[in-house]
Amino acid sequence: MEVVDRALSAAELQVLVTLANTPEELRDELRKRMGKTRVQHNHGEEDSPKIWYSALREAANEDGQVTAEALSQALRRRSSKAPVPEVIEHAMATGLLFEEEKDLWCLMGEQRSG
Repeated sequence: MEVVDRALSAAELQVLVTLANTPEELRDELRKRMGKTRVQHNHGEEDSPKIWYSALREAANEDGQVTAEALSQALRRRSSKAPVPEVIEHAMATGLLFEEEKDLWCLMGEQRSG
């Protein structure tokens, strides 16, 4: 098996798979329409999914619920520059987080019984 590319986030993976499944003659046009920002992320060690998971755990309340504001604060405390929607999307794609209701997510395995 040959590795043809690597993705650092679920969003980036989605873009790469979409481009790979697009006929070659249409790829340049699709890249322009999708924008370059999602294709080229440069996350260093300090801004990895491991850091995001730590921030998600910190942001979760006693019932495992996470708000965008709480996550934003937890990410900033870790000097992460990752956008909150990207972290949420990545966590949902990996099954760590699910949307409970609009603007409220639940971290899997983090619910605590009273």
